[in-house]
Parts: sequence; structure tokens; C-alpha cells
Amino acid sequence: MGDSRYEELPLGEIADFRNGKGLSPDKYTAVGKYPVFGSNGQIARTDELLNEDSVVVIGRVGAYCGSVHPVFEPSWVTDNAIVARPKAGEDVRYLYYRLASLDLRSTATGSAQPLVTQSGLGVLRAPHAPPDDQRAIAHILGTLDDKIELNRRMNETLEAMARALFKSWFVDFDPVRAKAQGQTPPAWTPPPPPSSPKSSRIPSWARFRRGGVWCPSWSLQTCYPAELRKRQSLTIGTAASSGHLPKMSRSADRSSS
Repeated sequence: MGDSRYEELPLGEIADFRNGKGLSPDKYTAVGKYPVFGSNGQIARTDELLNEDSVVVIGRVGAYCGSVHPVFEPSWVTDNAIVARPKAGEDVRYLYYRLASLDLRSTATGSAQPLVTQSGLGVLRAPHAPPDDQRAIAHILGTLDDKIELNRRMNETLEAMARALFKSWFVDFDPVRAKAQGQTPPAWTPPPPPSSPKSSRIPSWARFRRGGVWCPSWSLQTCYPAELRKRQSLTIGTAASSGHLPKMSRSADRSSS
């Protein structure tokens, strides 16, 4: 985020730094109202409140000293971290991205147990954007971060579905059991011939790569384990002869194909 157009100022003129506060482990809960942050990010939840406003958490000691974590909600920060609050007129999200762009660990003292201090952070100089630019920068970077986080969560969901499907097919042998009981899973229904108008609804990724048998998409609601049935917004398609785990797409992809 360096820019020669902006004046360089000490971080102490942009933000206030103070150490977090110790919290007894018996105050940690799994479903507390507020997140608890330490040197390496969120470590627990609690019903105790220390910071009512948004802050930036900086790892203070040990292997994670100099790490930067945004906390845009009421929280508790332990004494293993430093709390950074923007001064009046400064944007807290911009402050986070500015701090994240700097090598804060370079200010640490000690080798066996490195320690970042408030005074060391305060004298570190960095380009300082005016308020309007701060908000614009924070908005653009924040939008990109939100998209990245959404994609990460979607990937986790798809990976969990793939693992569950693999277990269903190749560990529990659900299709084999269904066939043995005289049931015909929808996935085994003969597909329409290529000349049929319905075949145009089969996505291009549902074709067998070497010109094999068509296999249309089918609904998780009618085919797969109970833990997946709630994901009705997703459908799965594959080629009957491919021998690979299915690819996944949203229902809209199927209807628009």
C-alpha cells in the first residue's frame, strides 16, 4: 500500500496502541457473546467485554508477534496482543490494511522470545492517506476480502459434500445396497438420447470425456445421505463411465445449460 503521493507519518500519529488484558480460562465459553483474540487470532469466546468498538489486534509476543487481525465487533483481547485504535478521523478498516502491509515483526526486541512493543510500533513510519482515500481503499480491499472468504466457505462446503458422497458410494456402498433392495436410484435412470430436446439441459461437464454414456444431474434430496439433503440448492452431475468424483454446480447452471 506504499504510495509516494502520501506523506509518511509515525504510526503513533495515526493510531493509539495499548496492551490487551489477561482473561482467566474459566471465563472462556464455546458460545460466548464476544470473541477472544490472542497473539495468533481468535482463540475462544467469552461473555466478558473489553473493547466495545472495532479494533485491530497485533500479536505482541512469541512466534506470532507482528501478526495483524481485524476485529470489527465487540471483543476481548488478551495480554498476548496489542490493541490498535484509529485516532479521530481515521478509518479502522484502512488502519488494518495499513498495518497488515507493514513488517511489524521488524520492530520486535529479543531473539529467543521476540516482543513487539507499543513504543516500537509508534515510531514506525508509513504513508498516510487522507480520509476520503482511506475509505475508498478500505472499501475496495474489503470487498475483495469478502469475496475471498465467500469462496473459501463455498470450497469447504463442496469438499465436505465430496467426502460424504465418496463415503456413500465407496465405503457404505449405498447404491449397491439400494440395487440389492430392488430400488433404482435416479442416477441410474437411462438418459435421453442425444437427439432428445431434454438432452440440451445436460451441462457440458456431464459428458464422458471419451464420448461415453450420458448421465444427467440429479437432486441430492432424492439420492443422498440425510446430512446432505438440506443442500437442495446444489445439484450434482457426472458421467456414468468416468470413474471420478462428480463435479458440482448450482441449480441455475443446470437450468441455463
